[in-house]
Amino acid sequence: MSVFLIHFDRRGADETGLRERFMPFELQPGLYMAESDETLSKVYHAAKRHLAADAWLFVAPLDRQPKFKGMADGALKWARSRFR
Repeated sequence: MSVFLIHFDRRGADETGLRERFMPFELQPGLYMAESDETLSKVYHAAKRHLAADAWLFVAPLDRQPKFKGMADGALKWARSRFR
């Protein structure tokens, strides 16, 4: 299982479809951490299908727990539970 950082243009996005596919943790609007068995390419293309045609998208695998502050409540707990 890998954790990915997904950041995208929310205009016209089907965020419900994205949530159903990956069950991600929303750090901030349009910024998620998601866990998947799939490859980077498959996660990218699956996320892309839920966005408007002209939307921007960034997907990156995380090999360790990231450092962050000011994210949604529970973000650190979620991340710590994935990176042990």
